[in-house]
Amino acid sequence: MADDDFPITALIPSDDRAPVVIHSDAYALKMSIVERTLQRHLPSDWDTPGVYVLFDPVSRDGTATVYVGQSRSLRKRLQQHRTREQWSRALLIVRDTSYGFTTAEIGFLEGRLHAALSQRAGLRVGNAAPTGDETLPAHHLSQLEAALLPILSALRLLGAGGTPAPRRRPARRPEPSRPGRREGSVADLLAAGLLSAGDVLHSTGRKYHATATVAADGTITVNGARFRSLSAAGSHVRDGRATNGWDFWRTTSGQRLSALRERLKAAGGTTRQRRMP
Repeated sequence: MADDDFPITALIPSDDRAPVVIHSDAYALKMSIVERTLQRHLPSDWDTPGVYVLFDPVSRDGTATVYVGQSRSLRKRLQQHRTREQWSRALLIVRDTSYGFTTAEIGFLEGRLHAALSQRAGLRVGNAAPTGDETLPAHHLSQLEAALLPILSALRLLGAGGTPAPRRRPARRPEPSRPGRREGSVADLLAAGLLSAGDVLHSTGRKYHATATVAADGTITVNGARFRSLSAAGSHVRDGRATNGWDFWRTTSGQRLSALRERLKAAGGTTRQRRMP
């Protein structure tokens, strides 16, 4: 298996009316391929928050139009799309846990999926780009970025997919660390003394070699380009691929940034710590 392969499991039921269900255990995702003519057979357990992609039939020139959306109840939302007669198949995506996705999470994923499919050759996204919800903490956004990979793998079964387009948004100054807040940003590491402004980070991947510099405001600079998060900087190095920046970057001494974050969490993040060599 290649480094960038992400295994998914497709369950094909013996009942031709039942939808195909796809699981990604590593990312706690459940997806379903639903034929338009069989949507009434979709079980009620899909009345849950998630994102979806509608596929129109392929046109004569070989291109296909898709529609990317989100809903607090995917099953009901799909029924509302009966008046949009073009689509023939749909992919539904939910969190395969007892608590499911939050509205902020599906807002973010809707925007990222729209951006990713807009960059895919042979596809046209028929609806306007959503604003997306990026109010979640940086470490949470990194987890959702990683979840895009199995989603795009499933979309390849429907003739779509590809590399996620890099996020483009105005850089915001990271908030200072506060007692009781879950630590998960470069600014938190700076405030705790685990990193210093001007520190050089190195990539850990075998395929992609790069260095980055930590700024005093918690941003990361790679070849003159500034990024708000480690994952965004890593995605830039990896040609737009979704990247877990906490594992992609290490210090000059060889410590992954994820290890520094765990040290900060263990210490509570409320007092300044002395840096380890």
